[in-house]
Amino acid sequence: MSEHQSSCLLVDIGNTRIKYARNSDGNHLDVRVAGSLSDIPLNGVREIRVAAVARAEEARNWEESVPSGVRFKRAVVKPEWHGLTCAYEDCSRLGVDRWLALLAGRKEIGGNLMLVSLGSAITVDYLTGEGVHEGGYILPGLTMMRQSLGQTTAQVGFAEGQNQNICPGKNTEQCVDHGVLCITRDFLQQRIACLRGKDYSVWLSGGDARLISAQITEKHEIAESLVLRGLRHCFDM
Repeated sequence: MSEHQSSCLLVDIGNTRIKYARNSDGNHLDVRVAGSLSDIPLNGVREIRVAAVARAEEARNWEESVPSGVRFKRAVVKPEWHGLTCAYEDCSRLGVDRWLALLAGRKEIGGNLMLVSLGSAITVDYLTGEGVHEGGYILPGLTMMRQSLGQTTAQVGFAEGQNQNICPGKNTEQCVDHGVLCITRDFLQQRIACLRGKDYSVWLSGGDARLISAQITEKHEIAESLVLRGLRHCFDM
């Protein structure tokens, strides 16, 4: 790892978690989770690159507290960047997390892509091998769907990475859990099936990626830390 890379801190401020990593050679990032921005160690950091989709006030306060010699850069969505073209007429309305995932896909994976993020919300984005963002879908994430039905406790009966028998539930919690899992699985199965014969690769990312991956029979792969990986490229000249 070069000194310049190790002194560059990548920070993903999401709706439920703050993830960070030092930039590094290759695709691997040593990703950590912080309870708050002030918990992130800044020793040796010369540049901070931030993707912020939440905690705006906390991010502003943190930026003001960063030592004056440290460059602080916020990622923003642009109509076009290094061969990547945004599908939105008003690109400012596209979440920066989706933009960075597209950028990481363009730079580090390549080809025609269907990128699925399974976090607080579920987003699907399509990207051609020529870098054209073709739009996508947004729907509630598993936790959001459960909460909309009044279920606030942790999910029951789901072991990450294991294929579940989503049978009719025998209590309210099971009914809700199995229902939201069925909705998510069936939606993604249908979307992936529509790509047969179109030479697209499908990548799942986000906190619920492995849980949903175990349910999907269509061909797909897991992509780790796409937002942080996108931060590596979004300020390239």
